[in-house]
Amino acid sequence: MARASRHWLTDLALVACLIGVALVCDAARCVSAACAQEEPGAPTKLYFGPAACTPCHAREQPLEDKELPPLCRCTEYTIWAKQDKHKEAYNVLTGERGQQIGRLLGQDVRAADAGCVACHGVALPPDKPELKHPTFKLEDGISCAICHGPYRPWVTKHGAPLERDEWRKLS
Repeated sequence: MARASRHWLTDLALVACLIGVALVCDAARCVSAACAQEEPGAPTKLYFGPAACTPCHAREQPLEDKELPPLCRCTEYTIWAKQDKHKEAYNVLTGERGQQIGRLLGQDVRAADAGCVACHGVALPPDKPELKHPTFKLEDGISCAICHGPYRPWVTKHGAPLERDEWRKLS
């Protein structure tokens, strides 16, 4: 009898966890949809992939420049690609565990309307292709634009040698 009740408690705990995941995913889906909307007067949104950042941020050794503040060492992409689990955030949805969770929830965890992609990547609205740069790939998981902001002017200013000094004044 004690053994049967332990299995019952385990099943109950699993169901409670799945309900919690479903609630979090639903809330995340709403946040993701709101993030894709542009406010009037706001900077232009553009979701780009890490390839847009690698020309400057893929060094193996940190940049040592005594005249610049330590804002960037230009190794950020390299660290993300080799050590950061955020890179695999979307890919875990396609793995065995992600698919098992999908079966238990009765939905495709890779589908935007499931809500999982809101935390494991970005669920871009299909009716707004202008938000997606050709370098953006959902399989990149949580990449540069997701954390630093998907804004075209920010990338342009901080990446352009002639505008970089102006940009650094904002940091």
